[in-house]
Amino acid sequence: MSEQMKQLRGEEYRDRLRFQVEFAHGALKSLVLANGGGIVALLTFLGNSNARFDALWMWAAFGCFIAGLVFTLSAYIGAHFSQHFFMEATYHELTDAGEADIKDAMRRGNIGLSWAIGSAIVGLVSFGAGAIFGLVSLT
Repeated sequence: MSEQMKQLRGEEYRDRLRFQVEFAHGALKSLVLANGGGIVALLTFLGNSNARFDALWMWAAFGCFIAGLVFTLSAYIGAHFSQHFFMEATYHELTDAGEADIKDAMRRGNIGLSWAIGSAIVGLVSFGAGAIFGLVSLT
């Protein structure tokens, strides 16, 4: 592969990484908005409606939306720690630290990344469950 082609591929690599970060950030912001919006919608419904509803299912919907917010915020925290430890691994590489330090930082970064992804998935599932429970509560 020519040097020019390598440079183009490197630029494409950086662009795709930037897109990945933007998409992840957008997804987390959307989950916060969706779960928070679910809570606001339920409160608005309760305050402005004489409709009949099953209180148990309504509480379950609230609980799911709140859990969705908590897990989404937890995903932000996990993402922060993953990037901290990945940065630490890069620092160890730049300063020629031992291989054990680099591997330990990468392991911790991967734990944070797994935490973030898992929390985001739970936040999404919580939103879906909250929406379903809110609908089921209407009698």
